[in-house]
Amino acid sequence: MQSRNQWKKKAIERGETARAQRKEIYRVRTERDRYQQEANEAKTELDQQRSQIVPYGQQKPEIEWQGLLEFCGNAPLFARELEQSGFINVARAYAKDLNAIQRREADPVAVARKWAKTDINLCLRWLYAQAAKIMRQQADGGNANQSTEACYVYLRELNQLKRLQNGGVNMDLNLARLLFAWYGGFTGIQRTA
Repeated sequence: MQSRNQWKKKAIERGETARAQRKEIYRVRTERDRYQQEANEAKTELDQQRSQIVPYGQQKPEIEWQGLLEFCGNAPLFARELEQSGFINVARAYAKDLNAIQRREADPVAVARKWAKTDINLCLRWLYAQAAKIMRQQADGGNANQSTEACYVYLRELNQLKRLQNGGVNMDLNLARLLFAWYGGFTGIQRTA
C-alpha cells in the first residue's frame, strides 16, 4: 500500500510539474509572439519613415512662416491650417502669375479665369496683401511710381469685390479688371468721375 501511495504522490508531483511547465511554455510563447509582432510593427514603421526621408538637396523648401503669419493677420492657427491645406503652393502660383502679368508675359483675363476657379476669398485676400505691401514700400519711399490715391482706390475695389463675391457678380471679369492694374507694373486704379 505504501508503494502505491508513493507512486500516487510521485504521479501527482509529476502532473503538477508538467502543468507548471506547460503554463510556463505558453507564457513564453505568448511573450515571444508579442515581441515578434512588436518587432514587425517597428520594422514597418521604420520602413515608412525611411521612405519619407528626402535625400539632401531634394528637401522641400522651408515654409516662410513670417510671410504666412503676416498674410493671416498673425493668426497662427489659421496660418497652420493654410499651410496644411497646401495654400503655400497656391500662393506661389499666384505670385508666378502676377509676376508674369507685371512683365507683360501673361494675359490678365486668362489669369483671372484661372484664379476664379480657386478659393476666391483667399485669392482676394492674397491680392490685397500684395497691394498693401506695395503701398508700404511707397510709404517708405521705395516706390514712387504709384499714386497713393490710385492704390487706395484699388484696395477699396478689392474690398467691395470681397463683399459682393456671393452676390452674383461675374468674378472673372472683376478679377481681370483688378489684374489689369498690375499689367506692366502695379499702377492702382484711377478714380472715375
